[in-house]
Amino acid sequence: EVIKTIRVHQWVKNLLIFIPAILSLKPFVDLLEVLVSGFFAFSFIASAFYILNDLFDIENDRVHHSKKNRAFASGSLSINQGFFIFVLLIVAAILISISLPQAFQLLLFLYAVATFTYSKYLKKLVILDILTLSSLYLLRVITGGALVEINISNWLLTFSVFFFLFLASVKRWVELNKLNTEVISGRGYQISDKSFIANLSYFSGLISILVICLYIESQQALALYNQSKILWFIPIILLYWVLETLFKVERGQIEEDPVKYALKSKTSYISLVGFIIIFLLSTIA
Repeated sequence: EVIKTIRVHQWVKNLLIFIPAILSLKPFVDLLEVLVSGFFAFSFIASAFYILNDLFDIENDRVHHSKKNRAFASGSLSINQGFFIFVLLIVAAILISISLPQAFQLLLFLYAVATFTYSKYLKKLVILDILTLSSLYLLRVITGGALVEINISNWLLTFSVFFFLFLASVKRWVELNKLNTEVISGRGYQISDKSFIANLSYFSGLISILVICLYIESQQALALYNQSKILWFIPIILLYWVLETLFKVERGQIEEDPVKYALKSKTSYISLVGFIIIFLLSTIA
């Protein structure tokens, strides 16, 4: 029950910390120890605030069709137990991050503050909640750069902004698809907002692919990759993944968090293998 409550499956989001190190083409083994430490510190902080979010949301969760089965809403874990787990995770994250760069520590603190603010206030504000949610994804990438002291390119930041906006808006769209009432409990969205959220999902998903296409022909990519033309397969694969996701949301075939869907989707794993092969081929001299 505790494993489920701290959302270990959501830790996959924190793998974004590894992205700057991978894309920098620096020897990855040298950076592995610090990256793994950073990953766990970030995951413990994220899990701590998932618990805090559940404690804040307990009344709304009790009237939600699926969230009523969460540990605190159903009563399988007490509020006191929740606070104890929260403190334990915070302490563990602090102990791990003591030996890591100061910039990482500051960003981890910023993430904690942003997550708390989101859980308490921002998630009730339409549009701002989606922007905050996508910013929390972006913060993981920036934190990954600080962890291994790598400057993140504007290309990666721009792609990340639009791609994470896509994921955040799809998350709200799925929630609106499942809605039986006029409003999402504890959120500011109404059933009539579905068209706007759907359009935002299409726009941000397709713009993120356009950013990759522009990057491939940039001087930065030509200087970094020996076989940069091979990179054109990346936007093609990502376009298929984005369009399949949008198609399934339209059909109401995705009934859960997009991250959970991505972890269960065969297309995600095939795409990931494709990305790795393309990335390796593009760096060959």
